[in-house]
Amino acid sequence: MRQLTRISFPAILLLAACAPPAADESGTLAHDAVGLARAEPSYVFKGDAGRYSASNPTLGIDARLDEGGARISAGGAALKLNFTGFGRRETLQNVPPVSPVAGVVPGTDRTRVEYAHDGITVWWDNTSAGIQQGFSIERAPAGKGELALRIGVYGAMAESRGDAVVFRDQSGGTWQYAGLGAEDAKGQALPARMESVG
Repeated sequence: MRQLTRISFPAILLLAACAPPAADESGTLAHDAVGLARAEPSYVFKGDAGRYSASNPTLGIDARLDEGGARISAGGAALKLNFTGFGRRETLQNVPPVSPVAGVVPGTDRTRVEYAHDGITVWWDNTSAGIQQGFSIERAPAGKGELALRIGVYGAMAESRGDAVVFRDQSGGTWQYAGLGAEDAKGQALPARMESVG
């Protein structure tokens, strides 16, 4: 089973990695892995004009990013993820597509690709831990209630399983979104959950 793991919200930041099952299922971030990815040219996203691709030689994962989202694949298994909504749970707003840009953050050496939306930046890092997705929220959305992010999944069926969402792609391959954790800007833990809707 491939995993989408290591999800957290530092100052409301959601991280997800596409990776095979790891020995450490704690859901904690492997900070050393990010440093290794930045030092290795094999983790660099290649491309320009809003279309990027990268391979992850450690885990055998490939990613293609464009305005339509990210296609993550390993062997014959594949799924597509696209950030489609942001706001309060009861008033979730659709997010229009934007073109990604690589190498925006100093020190990432094109191991990061970002999608800059109004009020939120979606980013993808290629590290030895996997292809990691994150969300940096610049300002709180209007309204009251739970903060919600919607990720469209294409080419796979989603099923909630406890604290995880499992995707089964068209080839029969499975991917797992797991390890959710959340904290505020001061590092205090916040309640968070994932669910499969629709």
